[in-house]
Amino acid sequence: MSYDRDVKLRNTDLVADDKLSLEGEEHVFEKRGRFLLQTTVSNQYGEQSKNITVVVVDPLMEEAFFILEEQTSTFEKGTPISFLVSLETTIRPNTVMQINFGNEDLEEVSLGEHQWNNQTKEYGYRLDYLGLVASYGEGCNLTIEFQYQYDQQGVFMPSIMFDNQTESLTMLDENIIILNRLVGLKIFSPKTTAINTSTEFKLIFEKSSFNISVLWTIAASSGDISDQMRSNSPHLPYLFTHPGRYVIHANVSNAISKVYSSFDILVQVPVSEIDISCKPEQYLVNGSQISCYVQITHGTHASFVWSFNDRYGLTFVDTFDLTSYSNHTFSQPGSYQVQITISNDVSHRTKIYPLVIGVENILHQVMLIQQSPTVLGESTRFKAGTHDTTPNAENIQFEFDFGSGPKSFKGEQKDGEFEMSHRFDEAGIYKVVVFARNNISEVSTSVIVYVEKPVDHGIARMLLPAVVHLDSIFIITCQEEICQRDNVIYKYQFDDIDDVIVSKSPVIFHKFTSPNLHTLNYTMFNQVGSVSEQFKFEIVKILIAPKVIHHAIVSVGEEVDFRIIGIEYWERITSNYNDNTEDIQLYPIDRVTPPAFRVSYLERLPINLRFKNCSVHPCVHRYLSISKI
Repeated sequence: MSYDRDVKLRNTDLVADDKLSLEGEEHVFEKRGRFLLQTTVSNQYGEQSKNITVVVVDPLMEEAFFILEEQTSTFEKGTPISFLVSLETTIRPNTVMQINFGNEDLEEVSLGEHQWNNQTKEYGYRLDYLGLVASYGEGCNLTIEFQYQYDQQGVFMPSIMFDNQTESLTMLDENIIILNRLVGLKIFSPKTTAINTSTEFKLIFEKSSFNISVLWTIAASSGDISDQMRSNSPHLPYLFTHPGRYVIHANVSNAISKVYSSFDILVQVPVSEIDISCKPEQYLVNGSQISCYVQITHGTHASFVWSFNDRYGLTFVDTFDLTSYSNHTFSQPGSYQVQITISNDVSHRTKIYPLVIGVENILHQVMLIQQSPTVLGESTRFKAGTHDTTPNAENIQFEFDFGSGPKSFKGEQKDGEFEMSHRFDEAGIYKVVVFARNNISEVSTSVIVYVEKPVDHGIARMLLPAVVHLDSIFIITCQEEICQRDNVIYKYQFDDIDDVIVSKSPVIFHKFTSPNLHTLNYTMFNQVGSVSEQFKFEIVKILIAPKVIHHAIVSVGEEVDFRIIGIEYWERITSNYNDNTEDIQLYPIDRVTPPAFRVSYLERLPINLRFKNCSVHPCVHRYLSISKI
């Protein structure tokens, strides 16, 4: 639908001006006054008119007043705050107000009236989140009311300014303080602390605030107040000088709220240095008990934990305030470390007993095995053992006595056994003693060791003459002398008998029944070797020279009977011991009785006999030599 519009301006005395065409519905008045604005809208069906009065005055903008509507400047965060702006102005329609809320939030609002708002169904301008309302009072006094919500805590200084003119800058008459309402107060701190140690108490809020005031109260568990102080900080370092249980009270407030909380804390004396002792101090018999004792000089509510590093042992503990006794039976031999841990809620100390406890079996016997007999000049291997295979068997010490006292020797030790070698300097029979000891017992045993030289080659000799039906004497000589070694055994085999004769004597008698060329097979042996030889000789039928008959084996101090055969007549026998003594003259009762005499030659050997046979002219002197067997 189309229509025509006719706009006319008339002043207040209703004098019509010329008809005006108002393009864009704007007009600049050239003079002051009161004007009537008449508007007519018509179309083919009719017309409708509307008149308004317009007052034209000089431009005016006086100083503005910027205040809070409430009587306080402290608000909870999120609370709508109402601001009032009052000023005298005649240029409202053309004025823009800049609002700085002091938190980097800057808003611009036009103060002019606006056309009809189809949404709000009213004239004027209303900003949703500011709730801006502007109205005139008497004259040209304009009052502006708006609201604003701060979304963070802080201290803010809002200001307003018009049309960006710095000379129009107006500050709020006081700072705005935005606070949280205090909610959910708790005191955070260790549940226990030590005396003379700084302990910090910290306030924790579900919703906190700045600019708080805290009243701290320290009270004993009985309710008596020990200390009280005020602070603006949510932290309190505090030093307790006496042990006990305390209650910490915190009353916290800010300008808009109050909260309260309390906290229990235990104050203890730390554990002091530890003194520990044990009996026995270091070594004990397997199955016996060790008793240990610890003491501290101070420590509140101290707990004592013993450790003997023995999983299956039995431990009994008695604790009295600052001391503890423990009796422990170890489950098996070994090396153990005793440890005590003493602690309370504010301290923890561990002390290790300085000595390693050795639990050992009593040694009941020691075995000694040796390589014997042994050859002089070669090493003899010894092996000693206790049949102890426990871990502490490695601690068993072995000493050997080879005749000059117990001594330690280098060797190989494993699983309770010890092996070593020793070389003897001289041949002989030795008693070797081994001592096995641990820290609680000692045992010993001994063995006899034969140290022998290898057997020398011996040469068989026969004392002439050798005649049938008389004892023939055979002597084994070593290096031109009768073999004197006591550890040599002789085996004789004559060719006219089947028996083997075994003897320790290097002299043997044998009576042959037939003259002939005979053979003697003999063997010399001891425990380290043997030598076999053969001796050929002749046995005659008739004696052709005198012969002294006597025992081949005699002892020192034993009397020896001698009989001389092969002579028919004699006058005397002279004997001499080859020791530069005088000859001994023996005279027979008659000269035709076969000579016989008895000699006891004690230690003086060998002996030489000389007899004078006067049946032959001139007299013949014959010599016989007899040696010790």
